[in-house]
Amino acid sequence: MARPTRCILLALAITLAAGPATPAGPDDKSGDAGTGEETQPESDFPDTPARKIRKDWNEYDLKILTFKWGIYTLLDWGTAYQDLDSVEQVGRFRDALKIRDFRLTFKGAFATRRSITYTAGIMWDGPTSSWFPRETGIQVAIPELWGNVFVGRQKIGLSLNKISVGYAVWMMERSPMNDAAVPVLADGIKWLGVHPSRRANWNVAYFHNTLPKNPSKGVYDDQVVARFVYVPLIPEEDGALLHLGVAYAWGKFTDGVARLKARPESFTAPFFLDTGTFPAVENHMVGLEAYLQRHSWLFGSEYLFDQIQSSRSGNPLLHGGEIFAAWLLTGEEHPYEDVGGRLGFVIPDRSVFDGGPGAIEPVLHLSYTDFDDGTVRGGRFWRLTPHLNWYLDPIVRLEWNYGLGVLDKDGRRGFTQFFQARLMVMIQ
Repeated sequence: MARPTRCILLALAITLAAGPATPAGPDDKSGDAGTGEETQPESDFPDTPARKIRKDWNEYDLKILTFKWGIYTLLDWGTAYQDLDSVEQVGRFRDALKIRDFRLTFKGAFATRRSITYTAGIMWDGPTSSWFPRETGIQVAIPELWGNVFVGRQKIGLSLNKISVGYAVWMMERSPMNDAAVPVLADGIKWLGVHPSRRANWNVAYFHNTLPKNPSKGVYDDQVVARFVYVPLIPEEDGALLHLGVAYAWGKFTDGVARLKARPESFTAPFFLDTGTFPAVENHMVGLEAYLQRHSWLFGSEYLFDQIQSSRSGNPLLHGGEIFAAWLLTGEEHPYEDVGGRLGFVIPDRSVFDGGPGAIEPVLHLSYTDFDDGTVRGGRFWRLTPHLNWYLDPIVRLEWNYGLGVLDKDGRRGFTQFFQARLMVMIQ
């Protein structure tokens, strides 16, 4: 049986074998966690360079346009050991095996003189038992503006970690602050620019969230986002990558209320951080990011500050971030994509299925989130996580990690030890 056929059957078998995701509780619904990231992991595929498993086997030239399809799925297992304070704070953590993500993607290019590409994605959302539209839109190249304009459902353009495709990032989950504060998708228009020298890239966007099944709908009515990245070191010229970014986002809250909550970097865990709903008009968010990659070593850090205008709650400043070090000990590197300013997929030099070791990447990650300010008491949480990625080939990836987390909330300090594993299948 040809490998593409085996891969399709493997992806479907994983989904069917896992069964439906654990039914949603009253607080576990799409978009209720501030952005919906917990149940709807991002899907950003428009600018990702095509990486063929078998040349043209999943891509078609229809003369007026090209058409390429993909299947992606994540299967997560998680458990934890909690002390009594942790149980009192968040409830008992149950062993769980869940489908984190199952999605279909479609993309291609129109046969026009000016480059015009399209992308569409749809994902099965377990908690709502429905299909959910992912990133969908059209991108037009405008070299006169040194870049592209994308119209449709897309990433808002804040945080390299959030902009990078979720299947390409180095950890299972993003930091709690990132999950809670940065919407995964929004509907609008974005300009993505790259300076001809490749020493800088940027994006500027406006979003109006009224269409159905939008993770930002019910959270923000309108958003404005701008991000600028300076790249003093380029791998092709300097033998290393140095990425320094700053971003700003403004949002008008729907119905004059805000709520931020997040899981502790584990999809199978209950929510650890939760501000509850409080009156709020708008917010001003600033993000700082720095990444250095030299050969197979990658170091990175991001921090977010979210100033929320809420006079009745003391105008709280909520903040948090992460720092990590990763080493692809088999020698590969994370590719850097200028358009969007993000990291791409790791492709093993020698596949396990061809007798090689695949790509092996240990990671050490530390995150911190503070949701206590003014009258808001959402908790403070930090987690230290040794993590291991094993990229068997471009299709299959296995992940394991152990996490030690501490939650300060409700006058208690709860300790939790997390144990997690993931199977990832990508047919792209």
